[in-house]
Amino acid sequence: MGLSQWAKAQKMFLGSPRIISPNQIEDKDKGHANITIDPSTLQPNAKKDGTDAWFSYTLFRAPWHGEKFQKEFPAEKEYRHSLPEEVEGLQAVVDRVKEGLKKKEIQQLDPALTTLVKISDEGFLESYVLIRRPDKGISLDYPAYRDAHREKVRQYIAEWIVHPAQ
Repeated sequence: MGLSQWAKAQKMFLGSPRIISPNQIEDKDKGHANITIDPSTLQPNAKKDGTDAWFSYTLFRAPWHGEKFQKEFPAEKEYRHSLPEEVEGLQAVVDRVKEGLKKKEIQQLDPALTTLVKISDEGFLESYVLIRRPDKGISLDYPAYRDAHREKVRQYIAEWIVHPAQ
């Protein structure tokens, strides 16, 4: 709220990159994930624009619904969506996109994926997740990350969120 008021007084506006996976992953029960793949990411044109890379997102997040979460967060009794899980999934997408670009499989990269790669390359993936993609589980990881990386969060907000009014 304070940032919004400051931006208005400074004649700035707040805007954040919108990057959403077309695939879904939900916690089904203890140790199991329910994965829904958007059929469009399996079409031939998905390889040409890189959207097939979203399959990596679900593959890398699925193990977190079982032992991986327990190993990373031994003090927590139940699974929750976490910052490391989300970052790992998004980084897998970035890595797959970069591989596709290198192999010249991607001809016209999807704009959202272009933004995701840039955010990752600039070292803002964690800040992006905490500011733009928080949910109940991820928000629990914010205080520790902010305390350890306050300048990185500030820099992300300055470079990716606050924009001059037009």
